[in-house]
Amino acid sequence: MKINNKEPQFHRVSLEWVINLLRNLYRLKILHNTQLFPMLPSYNITHICNLKCSYCGYIHQKFDEVDTATALKIISRIRPHNPALNITGGEPLTRNDIVEIMKGVRQMGFAPVVLNTNSLLLPEKEEVLKYVDYIIVSLDSLNEKHWDGVLGVTGATREVKKIVAHYAGRQDEFKFELNINCVVTPDTLDDVPQVLDFCEQVGASFSPAPQIDGTLPNAVLRNSHKYRDLISGLIKFKKDRRPIISTMLFLENILDFLPHKCYPTLVPKILPNGDVFYPCIKLKRIIGNLQEAPSLHYLMQEAFRKYPMPNCNKSCHMSCYMEPTNYLEYPANMLQERHLRMRNRLPGELLPTEEELACFFADPQGIFFEKGGYDPDDLIRPENE
Repeated sequence: MKINNKEPQFHRVSLEWVINLLRNLYRLKILHNTQLFPMLPSYNITHICNLKCSYCGYIHQKFDEVDTATALKIISRIRPHNPALNITGGEPLTRNDIVEIMKGVRQMGFAPVVLNTNSLLLPEKEEVLKYVDYIIVSLDSLNEKHWDGVLGVTGATREVKKIVAHYAGRQDEFKFELNINCVVTPDTLDDVPQVLDFCEQVGASFSPAPQIDGTLPNAVLRNSHKYRDLISGLIKFKKDRRPIISTMLFLENILDFLPHKCYPTLVPKILPNGDVFYPCIKLKRIIGNLQEAPSLHYLMQEAFRKYPMPNCNKSCHMSCYMEPTNYLEYPANMLQERHLRMRNRLPGELLPTEEELACFFADPQGIFFEKGGYDPDDLIRPENE
């Protein structure tokens, strides 16, 4: 990938976001308080998807969807004290009103705005690119026969590759950045380096994530020398300045699946109907609903007061939790990251830009990327306690 020698253009992270980051560092490092406020809330705006991925539990479940006005109401109640937003699904672009919603998101002053999509509907709804800062697309393999089988749609892999290549070439035009998230499974160990090569060829960044089963890394990966060799190779590639956006701390951690700290309230998950999980989706506790509560900030304050932060030793190794935790736990290490946004890096520049720091908190796979799902009737709600 060529390094862009021009001044970076995509400075949309607000001072409010930077202040929130510093406040969380103060709470953690000075007050030793692990109840941290959100850095990038993740709104799962729909569970509907145009793919039938074999590892996703959504296709077997039904959830309440909301209309445009309700979705914008929920988003408006995320906004107080939260300048950043991740929109995910399901597939957000299946919504006929997604352009209107993304325009509303930008008008509310969110920055950065992250959109997770499989990209298949992007040519039809290209206008959304005017209102986002980051697009995250999942692509785990270039093997069309194999990956089409996983996606459940013939020809999907070829179409995703074509669309990604096209829009990677239009990042400067729309002023967004494109990242490919690659879930490492036992069946894709040989394919991951090819996905990295593809990213480098078209001008996208790359981030790997191990398959999670339940709350644990896939058992086959945990005992695979081939997996370990792959991650070791990615660590070397990152040192060689290839376009790997994952932090070195994350790569080193998933190499041996070491125990790690987790501050999940940095990236709270919100269901389409406005239900808010606390402290994370894995523990299945719903603390309230944003159609009823005045704001996400209010719900988080109430949750901090009622529920102590659990001492979780499940080590689920989900990048959406590990990366923000690493940044706050080891801020000096994170500031040494030089390679987070290859296409905007100036020669000799040492520190990441503000929007690069924000990218740590993107949720590459929405609420899930592991096999299976959760049962809506199994969630812990306030009225059931």
